Amino acid sequence: MNGFFENLITERKLRQEIRHTLSEDSKLNLEENLFVELLYSTVLNWDNLLNITREEAINYLTKKSSNDLPHLSHLTNARLVKFLKASEGSFLFSSRFRSKTSKEVLKLLASNLEFDFVTELKNTRVLKSTSEYEILPTPLRLDVDPSYTGKGVTIAFLDGGFYPHPDLMKPSRRVVAYKDLGAPHRPKSDFEKPDHRSWHGMQTCVSAVGNGYLSKGLYKGIAYESDVALLKVAGDEGFSTESIVAGIEWCIRKRKRYNIRVLNISLGVNGSGSFRESIINHAAEEAVQSGINVVVAAGNESWSEITPPGNSPSVITVGGLDDRNSLDQKDFGMYHSSFGKTYDGVMKPEIIAPGIWVAAPTLPGTFFYREAEFVWKLSQAKSLYHLKEILNSFEGSLDYLEDLKRMPFQDCMGFISHKIKEFKLISPYYQHVDGTSFSAPIVCSIIAQILEANSKLTPKNVKEILMESAQRLDNVAVEKQGCGVVQARAAVALAVQKSVSVGFEYPEIKENTVKLIYIKKEARTVEVAGSFNDWKSGEYFLKKNKQDVFEIDIALPTQGTWEYKFLIDGETWVDDSLNSTKHYDGYGGFNSVVHLHGTKKTKNQLLSLAKSLNSIKSIKKESTLHRKLLSELDQVFSYENIARSPLVLEFYEDRIKKVIHHIKTRKVENGVFLYQLYNCGYILQTPTLTIGIDIVSGKHVWDVFWNTNQEIFSELVSLLDIAFVSHRLPDHLDLDIVNKMIEQDKLVVVPSEMENLCLNGVIGFEPGESRNLYSLGSQNMSLNIDALPGLYRMSSAKDIDLRCYKMSLHEKFNILHLSDHEINTPLHSIGLNSKDQLGDVHVLLAPLPVTDDEAVIQNWLDAVDRIDPDILIPIGLAELGQKNNLDRSLYQRAFKILERTNRGFEVLAWGDSIKIGHL
Repeated sequence: MNGFFENLITERKLRQEIRHTLSEDSKLNLEENLFVELLYSTVLNWDNLLNITREEAINYLTKKSSNDLPHLSHLTNARLVKFLKASEGSFLFSSRFRSKTSKEVLKLLASNLEFDFVTELKNTRVLKSTSEYEILPTPLRLDVDPSYTGKGVTIAFLDGGFYPHPDLMKPSRRVVAYKDLGAPHRPKSDFEKPDHRSWHGMQTCVSAVGNGYLSKGLYKGIAYESDVALLKVAGDEGFSTESIVAGIEWCIRKRKRYNIRVLNISLGVNGSGSFRESIINHAAEEAVQSGINVVVAAGNESWSEITPPGNSPSVITVGGLDDRNSLDQKDFGMYHSSFGKTYDGVMKPEIIAPGIWVAAPTLPGTFFYREAEFVWKLSQAKSLYHLKEILNSFEGSLDYLEDLKRMPFQDCMGFISHKIKEFKLISPYYQHVDGTSFSAPIVCSIIAQILEANSKLTPKNVKEILMESAQRLDNVAVEKQGCGVVQARAAVALAVQKSVSVGFEYPEIKENTVKLIYIKKEARTVEVAGSFNDWKSGEYFLKKNKQDVFEIDIALPTQGTWEYKFLIDGETWVDDSLNSTKHYDGYGGFNSVVHLHGTKKTKNQLLSLAKSLNSIKSIKKESTLHRKLLSELDQVFSYENIARSPLVLEFYEDRIKKVIHHIKTRKVENGVFLYQLYNCGYILQTPTLTIGIDIVSGKHVWDVFWNTNQEIFSELVSLLDIAFVSHRLPDHLDLDIVNKMIEQDKLVVVPSEMENLCLNGVIGFEPGESRNLYSLGSQNMSLNIDALPGLYRMSSAKDIDLRCYKMSLHEKFNILHLSDHEINTPLHSIGLNSKDQLGDVHVLLAPLPVTDDEAVIQNWLDAVDRIDPDILIPIGLAELGQKNNLDRSLYQRAFKILERTNRGFEVLAWGDSIKIGHL
């Protein structure tokens, strides 16, 4: 019986202490003590226990059986050692004890069931046979590692309503926060009042993190020691987009206070198209950006597309598994959950988890709860007399109560059995439920285990671990199941091993060479084939490195997108489990995808451009050379997949270092200097004040996701006195930078609707609000701010709250930053009725039209004339996060449009700086 303790339960209570009530002077002797303890705290039945040999027990104690075995409690170990010293023979238990019949063993147990120790063991026991349960407890069906229980991790649940269920509140309260965002006017005491909205959130939460208090530990969740934050987002009229967004923002804001590492969203809203078009998706992406693992239910309609927030690229979308309430994988199939490729080309779901036959509690305080308890009692009746006794004890009205009293016993029991099935009862206080609403929280509970095992993991790390460790079902199409069934134990094991690599992406690409690895050691041979060699096998074989991992470096022919698969032992084709980017292969599987973002030629081009741009002393005096260099940049930025290129990142970082150098060394006596950063990002440097606008590192920008050197941006933040954010999209808002500013007691100005998104310390500006700020720099200097309401220029996100900031320095130099405002609209769209209201604008920072339609361009030119700036600077150029060249706004296109304005203008590349005025 090698490894007989493999499934030994190791709950923290049993690891830390065993109740002293089962002591040597109790009714049980040492041998009986040990027998009872092992019976209730392991998966072994008494036949197994009676046949354990002394050698097997000694091997366990001396760690000769398996290095991965969990530990017994200290007291159990001590008792086992003491017993081994005192006993003789080849078996652990004596021949006298082993000769006991089943009846004698049952009598032994029955005579001691009231001991506190035995009661505790029963409450946390491991199940030993299918006869002990109607529905498989979730930890058992997913083979979880019981060493991890989510302790120290807070999971937030966003749902329609909740209830303080005993599985969360006893023996100690684990609800660290409750917030009613759907009906904030209601008293907090409503939390304790069950209503129809409480069911869904209460069941999803308890199924994942409940401790099984009402089932004596039987139906506990995987993360039964985690804390929870409960966010109610349903009001009198149901869900609203605003309340869902508010719930996500609350989690971001309170993340550090409550250590919120995981957010479960078992709801969604209608919506198709790009994830960029939903403000709920924006909020979900921001939560991931802040360090929260966001897990979303895929939905329960296999014919329906994934909707927000499940179609967000960074969230973990979970489909449903139907395991037929079985531990045999041959029985497994799919639940009818939603799946498919999103508008943005992302395959969803990433993984699947049990979506049916899940144990969840009924809602205390409801009539259903009372009726279910009553029906369950009836089902336990052993005689007609006992049945009638139970029937007469019920206080209340049931339409079938009197009929039952007149029925024969067998008919009664048949009716009650039907009622049990109708109610889906599995115990007096639990029923089985279904839906991906339960698949998602199960994954959340596994993530809590993962983070308990390795708290340093980022959401990206966690997602990779879950996808890498998942196991596919052979009888289900891969597009339905993604990477497959979540593997709790394997995921935690990977988390323990994984180190957090900052700035490392897999597959690792250098110039045109990609490094691929395969980590499953049982393979004899591993080769790779793909579109780069016309899928020919026998050409590229991976070799084992010193760490016993298969690896290979492949030189790809040209820049572009390449697909590949591994061939294992010359027989089995598999996709690369470490690579989360995949395309459906059309044959029931996936091809792994690698994007070659640049070649040696690209590298040389960017190095040359950086050197030439850095050598320019004056853009105005060297305008011809500067324009030529920007034309070359246009060429590079039009290459396929260039947005995520590490080469472009290196170029950007080099240019930001140039900005930092200038800010530190430039003597600004009476002028205003402007520095161009990514997209709409700028720095204004005056003699006494350094102002940042929409500064981002690129780390969180969609379709860019650069692993930027955060030390560079920490240094940049240290040079700023105040920062402005115009709206919440990640190419304008970088929460890392905002939070660094706040931590250094620096001012950050945001739209008032974004205050809940940031740490305490930001200044929220309402539409049309005007303020004067003083004493910001090293000397007193007034800064007047007008926050004009903006209208987002792209149809993808018209509900974005946007501010156009007009800044007045010394009440005589005015800068207007329009961010992504639709400039073609009349002045009253930004809260102004006339040019007089706007006043003088010395420098206008404005986006170009996103179409080449002549009528639109002419409207844009007319709008510029109405604002009448001295200098016009186009913003949003080289916006690599956009997919097409018009949205990216090429430099040469900017020159052509601006030349039609008949006024002064400048076109700036990243890192460029110019003097824009005098004070």
